[in-house]
Amino acid sequence: MEIKFFKYLFLIFLCFFYGCSASTQSIDKKVLILKTSSFDVVEKDLKFSGDIPIYLKNLTEDWFNKNIKVNGFEGKLTIIIDKYSETISNITDGKRVDLSINFNAEISKLNNKKIIKTKGKVKSYGTLVGDFSLNEFDILISNTQSDLIVILSEKLHSSF
Repeated sequence: MEIKFFKYLFLIFLCFFYGCSASTQSIDKKVLILKTSSFDVVEKDLKFSGDIPIYLKNLTEDWFNKNIKVNGFEGKLTIIIDKYSETISNITDGKRVDLSINFNAEISKLNNKKIIKTKGKVKSYGTLVGDFSLNEFDILISNTQSDLIVILSEKLHSSF
């Protein structure tokens, strides 16, 4: 009788444990894969304007330092990141995060005073549905910020 009781108790525990783990969703931090872009300038500069979250700022600086290469004899590349926007909204059984940043990129040459400019807005969003923790929601925001940098990298790579 005692063995049957423990078998049933074990079975109930397994069902409970599986049921609890099946209703939650796990979210992992995104690994960035960014293109390397080369510019025919000798100097590069990254500037931020406005209120930019520290994680996004660090991601942008890391991308800029590792993936933006200069290989020229003159000129300067300047990239300005500004107007960060973050909107969190309720959706059916979850949350949605909409993020955007504006960017201005300019290449200026000294001798012939050639100036090439491009500007734009980069947008991304992410969603979580079901039961989730605050930590998972923070990871969603970080992953969506990472998406902004991937999209920004693609836009600059194709613009120049």
